[in-house]
Amino acid sequence: MHPILFEFGGLRIGSFGVMMVIGFVVCWLLFRSELKRKKLKLIDTDMLLGAMVGGIVGAKAYYLIEHWSVFVADPLGSIFSAAGLVWYGGVAGGLITCIIIIIIHRQPLRPYGDAVAPSLAIALAFGRIG
Repeated sequence: MHPILFEFGGLRIGSFGVMMVIGFVVCWLLFRSELKRKKLKLIDTDMLLGAMVGGIVGAKAYYLIEHWSVFVADPLGSIFSAAGLVWYGGVAGGLITCIIIIIIHRQPLRPYGDAVAPSLAIALAFGRIG
């Protein structure tokens, strides 16, 4: 395993980050094609951005809750550290954000849930590889 793939000055590009980006992009492409196939409104870009932000915030929040004593001792250090993204929190945060986006666009939840489910499974697989 190579946790750090590239380093540009002080910026480190790790294997998890690369796989996370690949997972988001693959999920977005598959989800977009599924929306077109099902003739649903293309809100895929909004959902991708929402899932990214909600997923990362949710993953970090879950980690902070799990490691509460570390968080209380150094809140800013814990929040902005490179460590600590828990996938349960990522799924929950991304799900909540995407549901909100679907509701804002006044679209039915079930067809979009059916359309995103296979893509989400593949995206999670990339994240687990990372």
